[in-house]
Amino acid sequence: GDGSGRQNTTGASNVAMGQSALLANTTASNNTAVGFNSLNANTTGAQNVAVGRLALNANTTAPNNTAVGNAALLVNTTGTQNVALGAATLIANTTASNNTAVGYNSLLANTTGTQNTALGALSLDAHTTGNNNTGLGYGALSANTTAHGNTAVGSVALATNTTGANNTAVGLSALTANTTGAENCAVGEGVLIACTTGGVNTAIGHEALITLTTGTFNTAVGRRAGSNLTTGAYNTFIGSGTIAGTGNFGSGHLMTTGSKNAFLGSYNGNQNSLDLRTSSNNIVLSDGDGNPEFVINSSGRQTFRNGTATGHGNFIGEVGTSSKAIMFEHTTGGGETGSITTGSSSA
Repeated sequence: GDGSGRQNTTGASNVAMGQSALLANTTASNNTAVGFNSLNANTTGAQNVAVGRLALNANTTAPNNTAVGNAALLVNTTGTQNVALGAATLIANTTASNNTAVGYNSLLANTTGTQNTALGALSLDAHTTGNNNTGLGYGALSANTTAHGNTAVGSVALATNTTGANNTAVGLSALTANTTGAENCAVGEGVLIACTTGGVNTAIGHEALITLTTGTFNTAVGRRAGSNLTTGAYNTFIGSGTIAGTGNFGSGHLMTTGSKNAFLGSYNGNQNSLDLRTSSNNIVLSDGDGNPEFVINSSGRQTFRNGTATGHGNFIGEVGTSSKAIMFEHTTGGGETGSITTGSSSA
């Protein structure tokens, strides 16, 4: 086309097709420019590929870039080893290197951020200077600006994250409301979907911790584990529920604001007359149906099997004013049948 390769002197093995393609190239070799003004300002940058109107238009000395699509890598000057596939991909990139953008407007606003990967339309499109982010899926990490070290896999995963760093979201809408929360890990559809500024939470399983907003340091593993918790912190819920019709949807499913609880098994937070929904500092070991088998409450009182930590059971351990270490009670009736005390060797 008119002006293509016009100023080339010693550059070899170049291909220029389209008006003003490779116009300023002098000594650079192995470049391919197809489209109006593609690689227009390139002088000594080698092994670049530009396909599309204005692709790599401002590139001067940078090598090893690939831009396919209208205005892809438009203002890149010295950034190297970037890949931009799709209209307006990496359009604002200037000096940053080692970015990969595939999909309409992906990494659209990136200027100097490096080692970012965006696959999917509008993925990481607001991103400017953050490094080492990965967004795979439509709108993944769409609002991210300067944050680094985030991984989002799934449509709109981490979509509203702005400056929260080191988050991992895998699944449709995972961590989609997160803005500044950091070091969260969400695996599964809708996991941690309402979390905004809460940090250091780990949720694995369909709809685990879905109502948590600002709570921190929670761990929920299993379908709908901890799914009604809103602001609690330092909870651990591990286990999925059994039959949905029974109301037993997952470990800690009915917990709302309690903190520093540890539930292993399917106990949902309110079963077998043990209501811990807003309570803190409890340990519950339950079976697959959510029946509490061993409980230690916030006072340190312990029960096995059929009892509760405030009622009657086969075994209760406590340390109180009477210095009792172990007390045996009737399963029904509440009468004490025996005890072992710290002050006597007899039972």
